[in-house]
Amino acid sequence: MTVITVNSPKGRLSAQQRRTPAETLTDAVLVPEVGQFAPAARVGFQVHFTEREPDAMAIGGRLLANTGPGERRVHRGEGKGDPHSARRLSRVRPTGRQRR
Repeated sequence: MTVITVNSPKGRLSAQQRRTPAETLTDAVLVPEVGQFAPAARVGFQVHFTEREPDAMAIGGRLLANTGPGERRVHRGEGKGDPHSARRLSRVRPTGRQRR
């Protein structure tokens, strides 16, 4: 069974906002794991949404409780090579929209 964990600040995502990434993330790992798109195989994948208080999450060594919404960064994937130095980050605007 494959488990995908999504961490977010408490209250950031509504149930409606979790529906799309739950399905998208499941399908994104389903094909590489199963070898083909097979909707019946979805039951073997879980997406866990974990909400944390801002003082229980840190990005770049800074607690989210100590940063403003315009300063927060969201991990958008890893590049090739060293995953610690090749990560692509984008700023999160206070409205929640991201820019690249």
